[in-house]
Formats: sequence, C-alpha cells, structure tokens
Amino acid sequence: MFKIYASSRMLRTLPLRKAVDRVAEAGYHGVEVWYEHFEESLDEGLERFIQEHPLSVILHGPGGDVNLASNNTGIRRESLLQYHHALELAERVGASYVVAHPGRRSSRTDPPEIFHQPMLDSLRSLAGKAAELGITLALEIMEKKEKELIVDPDSMNSILDSLGDGPVGVCFDVCHAFVNGDLLDQIRNTRNIVHFHLSDAAPGAYHLGLGEGSLDFQAIGRLMNEISPNLTVTVEGRMRDDEWSLVARNAARFKEMGWL
Repeated sequence: MFKIYASSRMLRTLPLRKAVDRVAEAGYHGVEVWYEHFEESLDEGLERFIQEHPLSVILHGPGGDVNLASNNTGIRRESLLQYHHALELAERVGASYVVAHPGRRSSRTDPPEIFHQPMLDSLRSLAGKAAELGITLALEIMEKKEKELIVDPDSMNSILDSLGDGPVGVCFDVCHAFVNGDLLDQIRNTRNIVHFHLSDAAPGAYHLGLGEGSLDFQAIGRLMNEISPNLTVTVEGRMRDDEWSLVARNAARFKEMGWL
C-alpha cells in the first residue's frame, strides 16, 4: 500500500526536530521536509538527526521567492543555486525525492513563451545533478494562477518530453488539480506520476483536512493504485492555530481509509 508522509509545513511553527518527532508520534511512515523549514531550524547535528530518524524522508525544494523560469538572470541563478543545494541536502539525509516547483512568469503581463527556455535550462541542470546524486526530481503541477506556467497534464507532459530520459517524475497535487478542472481525468492524463500531495478541497476552500471538503479519496486512491501500489503520498494542509490537531486528524482519517 501507499507510503504516507506528512508535510513538515503543517507544523511550521515548531523547530524541525520537534516537527519530525510529532509526525512520527502520529504514526506516519515519513515526513516531507520543506527546504525553508530545514534552513530556519539549522543547528549542529540536524542533518544527522534527519538521516538517522526512523521516518523516511522526502525533501520539498525551495518555494516562495525562488523562480527557476525568472527573466531576471540573478534571481534565476540564485533559484538554481538553492535547488542544487536542496538536491545535495537530500542526498546527505537520505531523501528519495526532491519536489520542485518548475517556474512561473515574472509578471502576469509578460508573454508565457519567453519563460519556457529559461525554465527548461534550469530543469535540465537540476535533472543532471539529480542523476549524479541518485535522487528523483518530482516536478509539481501547479495551481491555475496568473503567473504559473505548468498547470495541467499537457504542459507537464511536454516538459517531460523536452527533458528526455533521466530521474524526473511528477508530483501530482490533488488540490491544484481540483482548482484546475476535472481531477480524475488529470490524474489519468498525466504521465510518470511518482508522488502525490493530498489534502481536501471544496469550492473556494483548498488544502483542508481530509474529510473536511468534497474530494472522493476512494476514487482517487483507486487511480493511484493503478499507477503503483507503492506510491509515496504527502498530506498537506493549513491551520492557523492548532497545527498538531490537523496532523493528528489527517492521520486518523488515513487509518479509517486503511492507508496508514
């Protein structure tokens, strides 16, 4: 059955050591550590703590201000530098995947076509580094927003074709897909999915706790099982106050579904 991870971002107010221990306490198989969470919590021995912890590890690459497709050369260079560091960190702590946001337009007024070549150049560089280190790069299909470039199966499949052979797969976020259109059709039409991000959603409300929205996780699970019964799955979610409650409730829901 699937290997279930929790995103460290759900416990982002805690130092990373405490967040990882809380994820283990809830009964998850692994933790997806956000790069920023690691950097903010950095102390002597943290890498060894993650490496030696019983939980399996996936690393989510830099988000926020970085942009692998930026038309500002300095920003694109720094973004690529941080992603290279994330891949090296993943290798040191024993992470199986690095999740990557593929890049977006610098401005909503810019034509999208001018960003494709810079994005591809960045992703080829990362794919080469991933191959050297024995890490799989999981490119995430993003939510349909004004600046995003890769928001549907066709655009992601095109990226995979352009990158060719190599350790590159797809991270499929069900909430992004819910916003983008027919969720189940998007799963069927996306090639080489290696990792899923799960959270619940309803019209106008995204990244909810499991069971708090309208997504049919039994139907989603059947399609996931057709892809591979050994997929890795990270649950995400947002809660301003009681973050631990969300982590625990999601774990309880997975157990009810027989996934954990």
